[in-house]
Amino acid sequence: MKRLILPIFILLCSAELWALEVGECLADPQSKKYINPDFSAPYPKKISFTCRYECQAENQSQILLGKRTVEVRSLKDEARIPVCLGVEVKQTAWGYDFDRVDPFFIYSADMPALKKWAREQAIELDIASSAHLMQKLKENLKQVGQAYEIAGQNSEAFREASMILLDIEQSLPENTEVLDFYITKIEELNKIIPYELNAQNLVMRVLFGSANWRFKN
Repeated sequence: MKRLILPIFILLCSAELWALEVGECLADPQSKKYINPDFSAPYPKKISFTCRYECQAENQSQILLGKRTVEVRSLKDEARIPVCLGVEVKQTAWGYDFDRVDPFFIYSADMPALKKWAREQAIELDIASSAHLMQKLKENLKQVGQAYEIAGQNSEAFREASMILLDIEQSLPENTEVLDFYITKIEELNKIIPYELNAQNLVMRVLFGSANWRFKN
């Protein structure tokens, strides 16, 4: 029993003391509720659930209900993956246990209710709470761009994609014009990128995975 009480005590204290920045959300792990669960279904299976999140705007905070649907392929997945966004679990001698709750940038959550509220509150994409995501994006664009440059020795599509990705990386964070052009293109395609091998599709595939926190819908 002591093992269970301690993490809950730490969670309650940290939630009270955590000062969220504008654009950040923090989950309440104990608020998780499964939606029509069928725990006897075979793997792989999808699990849907809701959690409450405290999200911060410029002049107010709001408790929002967000829904997630995840896929699990094993009993191990079922212990690790169906958690509120931002909740981290750790492996112990007896399985998996609560570790901590991390805040996250509101647009990085694939939850329409949170994104809708963020748009209503006019929360911008490029603010302090998304700076770490921008830095991670730059690092990934540089790495992939250089890899595509090598592949471009035998492929015009990869060569052009490399040039675009490295150009975007070098322009960030000051200039997001080209980045946002491709993000808009992805949204216009309903986030379904064509399979045709060309520079534009290669770039969009990279950004779909690395810059999904810039999708406002």
